[in-house]
Amino acid sequence: MKFKHKVLYVVSAVICLLILFVGRENFVKSLFGVSKNKVAVSTLQMEFAKIKIRDGDVWSSLPQSFDKSSIDAVSGHLQSHASLDDIFNYYRKALPPLGWVEAGVKDRNGERTVKFCKNAMSLNIVASRDAAGIDYYLGVAWAASKGLDAYCPHSNE
Repeated sequence: MKFKHKVLYVVSAVICLLILFVGRENFVKSLFGVSKNKVAVSTLQMEFAKIKIRDGDVWSSLPQSFDKSSIDAVSGHLQSHASLDDIFNYYRKALPPLGWVEAGVKDRNGERTVKFCKNAMSLNIVASRDAAGIDYYLGVAWAASKGLDAYCPHSNE
């Protein structure tokens, strides 16, 4: 084995050990730091709390928060007996007064996603029909990378 291959092997092994011992999120954070536009989980929680869910819809999984270096979010799942159109129309009316701007719609394999943006935060509603009616995800998130579905640009971008 050539010397440069040995050096590359040792460097790779050291990086793998660092990731193993400090964790992937901490390793990435130590390399790149925290984004200056990062939105605190407490802010996401406050924004999430402002959203009034549709009358009659019930939580099938209560909202939870998570804090990672590349994405932070507050989200939960709801069940509804309303139609997909009724659910999305409700949120399309309820969210703009709270400052949310619709940023896109995706329909794929019976699942519909509507995304809203507000000051580097995204609000995603993902809904599909199941045996009990409509199951939908409601989440407010901040994502560091433009490659993530939850990414919304900051107002200064």
